[in-house]
Amino acid sequence: MKMPDRKHKSAQSLILGTVQFGLPYGVNKEDGQPDIGQVRDLLNLAFEKGIRELDTAAAYGTSEEVLGACGIEQWSVITKVPSLRDVEGAKISANAYDYVQRSFERLKVSSLQGLLAHDHNDLIGDRGRHFYEGVAPLMASGQIKKLGVSVYEPDDVTDIIAPCRQIIQLPLNIFDQRFVLSGAASRLKAEGAELHARSLFLQGLLLMHPDERPSAFARWKKQLAEFDSEVQDSNKSALSLCLGYARAQEDIARLVIGVNTPEQLMEILDAFQDSAVHINFDKLSSDDISFIDPRKWGNQA
Repeated sequence: MKMPDRKHKSAQSLILGTVQFGLPYGVNKEDGQPDIGQVRDLLNLAFEKGIRELDTAAAYGTSEEVLGACGIEQWSVITKVPSLRDVEGAKISANAYDYVQRSFERLKVSSLQGLLAHDHNDLIGDRGRHFYEGVAPLMASGQIKKLGVSVYEPDDVTDIIAPCRQIIQLPLNIFDQRFVLSGAASRLKAEGAELHARSLFLQGLLLMHPDERPSAFARWKKQLAEFDSEVQDSNKSALSLCLGYARAQEDIARLVIGVNTPEQLMEILDAFQDSAVHINFDKLSSDDISFIDPRKWGNQA
């Protein structure tokens, strides 16, 4: 596998994820949800270190309100419209527009770098056309720069209407290599989409010490042991291996990271600069959806 292009993947290719600012998130919740003062400190540190973009969503609890209270005028912001599965016809247009307006109010910003649909079904066929009609005036006015979608599987992108394929946010990690190995990532990039990868650490599972992993993951002991062995043999940290895999993907433009403390952010930034690794990542790939898709974990984790 080709090694990461260090010059291409600078700190500005990182996006600060913010779900943990509004909701308890991840497998390991020992650090707790940061309060607004801690969030403000994290934002200041991240900006100082060269990160310029935030990823949030209306569905992330109070995340948008917390960010708005901190003052994020200097940041580029991506947010997401909640699923409109219960809305039909032309009402989709009005609902999409209203959700964006409320996000503007909560975030206290006048423009967005990106607006994503949280449900890919809202961007297919007539539903997609209604969605686009609702937010098109905000695109025309420059209040929204790019439209896109947050997806879970390569097939989720197939029928999404063309105007809403500018940003594709997708899951990617050492175990979940579906978008890379299927060729979907390279095809999407060739079509002009900007690809953002999330779940780099599988909601923190891959950064936990083996003895601290919840018992619910015992059924994947073999896969996790193979990963642990690669960490040990590489003389790198688990964090470096996870970032090394993500950085090696030339089709991925941005990496979404989530942190709860300044210490975690600095660990990621340090590992990001030292994440060139020489292992065969392909052999760690898993097609076990119950393992690689956190939606399937339920409350067992």
